[in-house]
Amino acid sequence: MSNKQSISDGLEDLYAIAIMAQKMEGFIAKTVSSARLCSAKSEHEAIGRGTEAARKSWPESDGWYSHQACVAMVPRDAVKVIAEQYKKSEERP
Repeated sequence: MSNKQSISDGLEDLYAIAIMAQKMEGFIAKTVSSARLCSAKSEHEAIGRGTEAARKSWPESDGWYSHQACVAMVPRDAVKVIAEQYKKSEERP
């Protein structure tokens, strides 16, 4: 499924996001990263949300810079399977 199809059907897709930032500590560049999920209508929107999450997690006011996000769309079929498994696990006593 292409991003054009995703946008045209009005549904948001689920994206896995890796966010990161850097900070100088003396002569050493420290790099931090984290993983997130978000829903978005496009890869571009997901990257924007991820970059914003990186800025919130590691603020520029604390010396962090080079905030970045890399994304990968989670296939809708996989989301359906995960949702079905979660539902089944909630039904168990």
